[in-house]
Amino acid sequence: MTEARRQQLLHAIVDVWDRQFDPSTGLLPPPATLSCNLHYALALLETAERPRMGRAEALISRITHAILLPPPPPPPSATGFPLALIWHRHRMRLVPALQELISSTLQHFASTLRQRSSRDLDALDVFVMLSVAEFTFDSVMLAQALAQFDQLGRLIAAPASPLTSGGTRTRHAHIAAGDHWTPILIALHLMENHVRHPAVLERIEALHNSAWKQLRSLPPDNAGLHEFRSAKLATLIERITSTSSAHHDDSVPCVNDDLAGVLQVLVLNIGMPRATTAMLTAA
Repeated sequence: MTEARRQQLLHAIVDVWDRQFDPSTGLLPPPATLSCNLHYALALLETAERPRMGRAEALISRITHAILLPPPPPPPSATGFPLALIWHRHRMRLVPALQELISSTLQHFASTLRQRSSRDLDALDVFVMLSVAEFTFDSVMLAQALAQFDQLGRLIAAPASPLTSGGTRTRHAHIAAGDHWTPILIALHLMENHVRHPAVLERIEALHNSAWKQLRSLPPDNAGLHEFRSAKLATLIERITSTSSAHHDDSVPCVNDDLAGVLQVLVLNIGMPRATTAMLTAA
């Protein structure tokens, strides 16, 4: 994907959310979630347009204050993920008070995640835990996050068998496979971008290559990667291979969850070995 194309998608996403924004509440209207509002703030920051900073900062402040109000309910982990992206990519552009607020909120998210069963944590949760453990220098949390990272590696190496019919992966299973692997791939690429622990860095390239191979290893009579209907996965494929999905056009998804997913892909810094890229573009 060219930078011009990336910027086109980024600004198109911002335009959609700009039209939805409700000035009376300072938020996107329902059914937009807290996570969606934080993705909107991230998108505004990604445009690097100084006039948009005020709205982004107001969104972050409003949502983080709401999360931290006593007694704070256990927040959905999906809300911590966009906040971690804002922390990694834009914290130095924000005022110190807002940096501190983001840090406190992320630590709250991480403490909530630590209380959950490992079976309830997904790859994006592991990214959040690793991020918080590193910037807080919390050795106990880091050990727990690294254990979750190891478990993620084992799941990638030995994934569950796909649904099949007569030995061929069904179309439902084909689409489900894309839905399963896409957040894992996004989390792995983000770990490569932002996590600095040697135990992660020495394994991360092999893990995301393995995950891509798992997604690519479809039966010959299946349609292949470019038949996935997920806008998020189609954008991820386009970013890596410079090849558009069969369903690509210049529009953006209209569903907020899809917009957030495409945005997650647009903020990745992706460096793939040529062999993996060649494998993904093979017919």
